[in-house]
Amino acid sequence: MSNCLGKDPVKFKSCPYAGEFEWKSFQPALLENNIKVDKINKLLISGNKKISYMNHFNKENKLTNYCRNKNLTKIVFDKYNIPYPKYELLSNINNNNIKYLNFPLILKPIKGSRGQGMIGDIKDIKNLNERIISINPNNYILQEQKKGKTYRILILNNKIIYVKESLPPFIIGNNKDPIHILIKKLNDQLKLKNKDAYVKRISYNYIREQGYDKNSIPPYNKKIFITNVINLGNGAQDYNYIPISNIHPVNLELFLKVSKIFKLNFCGIDYITNDLTIPYYFSDGNILEVNTKPGFVGILENNPSSFFNALFNK
Repeated sequence: MSNCLGKDPVKFKSCPYAGEFEWKSFQPALLENNIKVDKINKLLISGNKKISYMNHFNKENKLTNYCRNKNLTKIVFDKYNIPYPKYELLSNINNNNIKYLNFPLILKPIKGSRGQGMIGDIKDIKNLNERIISINPNNYILQEQKKGKTYRILILNNKIIYVKESLPPFIIGNNKDPIHILIKKLNDQLKLKNKDAYVKRISYNYIREQGYDKNSIPPYNKKIFITNVINLGNGAQDYNYIPISNIHPVNLELFLKVSKIFKLNFCGIDYITNDLTIPYYFSDGNILEVNTKPGFVGILENNPSSFFNALFNK
């Protein structure tokens, strides 16, 4: 596979742009695995092997760019029979074709990542008409909002590094503060970790469905979800790591197939399903997104050594 992972440092400079590897956070793991960092040439060095960390270990190509456009991603998914939630271009929606989409629906920008611009939990036509007043229909898709558990699968060099479940952002009651104050406190905590990954879109309708409003004071230890859209850019919270052995082999094959199709050395695949232990075609499993620049936090939390072993093919 052609990529930016080569032997000649000069070649690395031909990669279009650099996606910064968070080497400072990895310093203890780098020392433990005897890996050096060349910050000038943006290289990780282990023995005689030199690997560029430019552009998140990926080389820009046509298929990689497709990942950043949901309509182009659909073309690839259809060609290779990859399951994904049904959708239509918002600009093409009419009274006939909307009948083929099942509510609830979610609006997503055709181009974009980290959940920016997403509008979810659209329950009917009236609700849809209210939501689309202020947006450009040429820039959005209208997609079925699937139910199930959402997982992030991190893949490096055709190896699955980890699978973790994600939850929508939630607050925990303390029997003292109203919900709007608990949300503010949650966002303050999230911004300390990542100034861009906090809860920007709060669904008070979803909060009301759970029996509360923004002024309610939830009881101690009561978990309340403040939106039902799961996206790391909107404060989604990692829940737990899933042992690879607990995942059906057919699903593992699907994840690796997706990374190969898009010629990605390093990617994060978002997947929703009712049950990871059952093949995707029996559990309504769907690929939600292919992220060419996934974050490194999960690697630090989980097992940095497994990441470096996969990176250097140890």
